[in-house]
Amino acid sequence: SRTHRQHAEHQIEQTIQPRAGQICDQREKQENILRGTNAGTWEWELGTNKNYWSAEIWGLYGLAPHSVEPSYEAWVQTIHPDDRANVEKAVQAAASQGTRLSVEWRVIGPPGNDRWLMSVGQPILDDHSQVSRYIG
Repeated sequence: SRTHRQHAEHQIEQTIQPRAGQICDQREKQENILRGTNAGTWEWELGTNKNYWSAEIWGLYGLAPHSVEPSYEAWVQTIHPDDRANVEKAVQAAASQGTRLSVEWRVIGPPGNDRWLMSVGQPILDDHSQVSRYIG
């Protein structure tokens, strides 16, 4: 009946609205934490080498927002040349072994203004228990 349907729709709406608000609150909290700690989030798909970077990552890497396509190669170019080989070796070792990633490196800045960054990434397994991506 129409009344029963209206009652059910009302119940669904009452259930969903607070949860939607909670999701927005969580997202806002996460964004505030990232800004407050000068941190960002990223995702790296191993099969495609595609990257996803949060808004904060761009500044941390010393790049203008959306000035390049987020990718492993674009990230590597931001690493100080003296650190690049060791960082790539550590990242590739973690990816090939499917282990947690933890690296530190200098980001190229204006002369005399290089900065140190640290990144920690967790391997994510696909349906076949193979590492398909990292998030950090």
